[in-house]
Amino acid sequence: ISALDTEKNSRVKESSVLRNQVRKFVQREITGLKKFLVEGGLLDYIGGELVPRNKVDDTPKTIIDLHNKISSPGVLTSVGAYVVKPSTVKVKVLRYIENKFFVVWESNSIRMNLVGLNRHQFVDSVSVEKGDFIAYEFINNVGVGFSEGTADSRYPEKPLKLGESVHFNELLGAKEKRAYSIGVYGLLNQ
Repeated sequence: ISALDTEKNSRVKESSVLRNQVRKFVQREITGLKKFLVEGGLLDYIGGELVPRNKVDDTPKTIIDLHNKISSPGVLTSVGAYVVKPSTVKVKVLRYIENKFFVVWESNSIRMNLVGLNRHQFVDSVSVEKGDFIAYEFINNVGVGFSEGTADSRYPEKPLKLGESVHFNELLGAKEKRAYSIGVYGLLNQ
């Protein structure tokens, strides 16, 4: 029996080591493929065109992009913005259920210090579903510019925390039809 226990422990240890090696190999490959897709500009983009825009909000605001709904399920990997003033943003995924937007995910705070085109990878990719919306919570000021009359970005009166919701009719900014220079990158199942 002692010999069987020794052999069993040896096999368990071997398979554990092999699983760890395979896991590390796969993680390196995934990281390499992500890097290839990012550097090659091959990711899907969902958001406003990343161009300089003249108007800026100097107050904190959570912007919900109703113009660029997620068109199919997939994963989001990063955020891109054309920054006019340095600012801090949290990206949020909103799920629309019975006329309410529910916050189902939010990123860590992302500091956008460089004026011009900025791109930041999320710590972890996030799954999205067809029909989800993206929101951007700017902490101190909205550092990306906007133009009016070309899109549909709305905003609630106060920031939305993870798990909270806001009713569609409570959103402000319908008449302004704002387009902001911000969006997300990812891989959508087209």
